[in-house]
Amino acid sequence: MHFRIRGNNVQVVKTVVDKRTLKSTSVPVGSANIRTGVLSERLLSSLNDKEVQETRRWIESRQRIGKLRLEVDAHLLDQRIYEAVEWLKVAPPASTGAVVAEALRAMSAFRRTASKLGLVKEIRGQPGGGKGG
Repeated sequence: MHFRIRGNNVQVVKTVVDKRTLKSTSVPVGSANIRTGVLSERLLSSLNDKEVQETRRWIESRQRIGKLRLEVDAHLLDQRIYEAVEWLKVAPPASTGAVVAEALRAMSAFRRTASKLGLVKEIRGQPGGGKGG
């Protein structure tokens, strides 16, 4: 059994051996949502208990990896922004407009969320506050 990631879903594939020809083929047996961990009815009806547990363990592992990736990305965000500032200084103007617009939208969403969570504080005068590239 192996897994193929398709966006937020995973397709579960079993190897089936044709008893007559002895050739093996990969057969998709169903899918599951990685984010929610919900296995489709088709998938549940195609797997035995041991395979269901293996699939659930695989999904839980992917969920843990996803959470860790998000945390690492959050920790690296400031560094990425400063790197983008340096890129803007040397990038051809024709290629920067869309990047800047999308980044400003993302930063606005970031600030809104941080404000709603009570995390926005005045940064002037604080160590590291307002530092540039």
